[in-house]
Amino acid sequence: GQFRENVISANTGAGVEITTAANPTLCKNRIQQGLASGIYVHSSGRGVVSENTIKANQADGILTETAGAPVVDKNDILEQVGNGVCSLKEGLGTFTCNRVHANEANGFCVGSAADPSASRNEIFENVKAGCESKGEGLGKFTDNQIFGNLDSGFRSSSKASPTVTKNVIRANQLAGVHCANR
Repeated sequence: GQFRENVISANTGAGVEITTAANPTLCKNRIQQGLASGIYVHSSGRGVVSENTIKANQADGILTETAGAPVVDKNDILEQVGNGVCSLKEGLGTFTCNRVHANEANGFCVGSAADPSASRNEIFENVKAGCESKGEGLGKFTDNQIFGNLDSGFRSSSKASPTVTKNVIRANQLAGVHCANR
């Protein structure tokens, strides 16, 4: 189905949950102030998520797990209590041309064998790192602008294996890139 120009607000569960190979289109919605993630894509859910404002949810703005693989383009993802975007437990997804900013955790967080692709995003002014890959997280980060985060621009643990290419990582409060054996 297609969901356009709706206000999806103050739900106890996810604002939008996409599961079991569902493939909806979400366009120009406001997904906000939920008690869980704004959008939760899992169990091989797909979907096109374009030109939405995903704001002020109590968990992550977008969470992908268990082969959830949305195409996420031109969204404003901001002011989550958790991460702007989080991929865990083999979560996937293609994230392009989004603004991911002012989240209370990381802009992007990748862990547990997740492997999303992020390109041409602006990732800025997050309370933790712009991007973090941890716990066997993978992820491909290409041509992003990562700046002004209160932690490092990109943080990677020893078990993570992200591919980080052609990004501009500048003016973060700690290191531009922080790699640690943890």
